[in-house]
Amino acid sequence: MFKTSCPAKINLFLKIVGRRPDGYHGLESLFAFLDLADELEVKKKQRISTRNRR
Repeated sequence: MFKTSCPAKINLFLKIVGRRPDGYHGLESLFAFLDLADELEVKKKQRISTRNRR
């Protein structure tokens, strides 16, 4: 099992500044971390299901 904390952030500024040669967009961003966080927990599953869940 793997467990980690994922700090929250808030975007104060986000601007698309063009398209890169690989097709993605260039960005300018300013953000601030908050004193809040989610906890992420990952567990290895013994059996993998191939059923399509909808």
